Amino acid sequence: MTMGKLAGKEICAIAMLISSVLLQATAQASFLLKKPDGNNHRQTMPVAAEETTANQVTPTEKGDFTYSLNGLRPIPEDTISLELASENNEASSRVIKRYLSSMVEAAKNYTPQIREAQSSYEAAKADIDQARGQRLPQIDVGLQSNPVQFGSGERVDREDMTNGVSMSMTTPVFDWGYNSKNIRSKEYTAKAASAYYDATQEDIAYQVCAQLAELAKERIITQLSQAYVERMQRLVNMISDISKVDAGRVSELTQAQARLLQAEASRDAAMSKVQDAEIALRKLTGLVNYSGLPPQFAWDLRINDAGKLMKVLDSHPSIIQARNEALSAIEQAKTVKAQNLPKVNWVVKKTVPINHGAYEESWQTYLNLSWGIFRGGSASAQERAAALRAEEARQKIDERRIDLSSKVRSSIHNSQTYLSQSEQYHRLVNATDRVRRDFFEQWRQLNTRTLLDVLTAESDYYNNQVNEVTTRFEAYSAMFTGYANAGVLEQWLAQ
Repeated sequence: MTMGKLAGKEICAIAMLISSVLLQATAQASFLLKKPDGNNHRQTMPVAAEETTANQVTPTEKGDFTYSLNGLRPIPEDTISLELASENNEASSRVIKRYLSSMVEAAKNYTPQIREAQSSYEAAKADIDQARGQRLPQIDVGLQSNPVQFGSGERVDREDMTNGVSMSMTTPVFDWGYNSKNIRSKEYTAKAASAYYDATQEDIAYQVCAQLAELAKERIITQLSQAYVERMQRLVNMISDISKVDAGRVSELTQAQARLLQAEASRDAAMSKVQDAEIALRKLTGLVNYSGLPPQFAWDLRINDAGKLMKVLDSHPSIIQARNEALSAIEQAKTVKAQNLPKVNWVVKKTVPINHGAYEESWQTYLNLSWGIFRGGSASAQERAAALRAEEARQKIDERRIDLSSKVRSSIHNSQTYLSQSEQYHRLVNATDRVRRDFFEQWRQLNTRTLLDVLTAESDYYNNQVNEVTTRFEAYSAMFTGYANAGVLEQWLAQ
């Protein structure tokens, strides 16, 4: 008995709900179909013309208007938005890496930074030869003219003067390792210059890849912005036609025109950024045409082994450069110390007189010991300065290792985060696409949405499109940063 009463109550409730829904639907249909009078002129919409004059509102024969937007065509979908919404619009990693590698090679052949680093390395190798030459006999030739004698004292007869052509040869015998330490210091400096050359190449490769990603991103945003402008222009045209016969909708026209101006400003800003990226790339590569850059909205790029980037960190050219600079500074400190110790040289010399009748000296050879005993404290200060510079160079190794390690970790994290966000924005773009379509139909057919709702939905849709593209290409830039800070960007591009 109790169960029967409960079932009866539920059936009654369902019946009442269905009746309520039917009544609301009937009222809504009556509202849309009824012909307005002068009192409800502002509460309904004008009727559009036939298909041949779509989106045009015309007066009736009696001089008033029939208000409905059913005749307005839906805003057609743009191609660029369809491509962005597609799940298969992705450029392969091989195509992307091949193009990036070609642009990196163009930059290497063009940019003066590479040639500057190469010249620095060649100069460092020449310094090694200069240091090695100090170990060999040093031969000097001199010429002395006849001296002019003046003042008091006994004067020497000119024929007795032995001035003339002098020749001397000085060979280091013992120097406390000064020359060998100096040579090792120069060798480490050359290795540091070679590492700097490699680091410069990695940096140029990163700049090129990052700018190409920026160019691709801004090109896509420019296309999306242009599509947004066209959609806003269609809405403005619709509202403009309606406002010609209904002065009460002029404010809606103003709203639509304002959104159109915002869309045009966004498009112009994106176009400006495209030009900025092209200028930066021209500075790096010397090229003016980048038509080979894949136009797809997504690149098949991933950091395949994040742990490997941390393992190869010690092989980064910057760390190798810092390590060799530290070793060079240590050897230089030893060189300074050996320079202030006694030195023994073997000397051979002879002077051939130019005066007629003057006697000619024979060849002379001897050992020469020289030692700077007192230099006013400058020698010890020089040694301390060299030792402190060596310690400074050692600290730079740890500093660069910590800095690069932090950048690699941050890049790995950022790339993963941005890729995840781009996927979220992709789903959000599809959701807001449905929302904007529904809002437009509800405004066009049911009059349950305002034009402001439609404009806001369009703006949200565009912003989510831009955010999707931005986060995705920020992820690619983070990948380039990670590989560059690990010192393997060019190696990764060649895979």
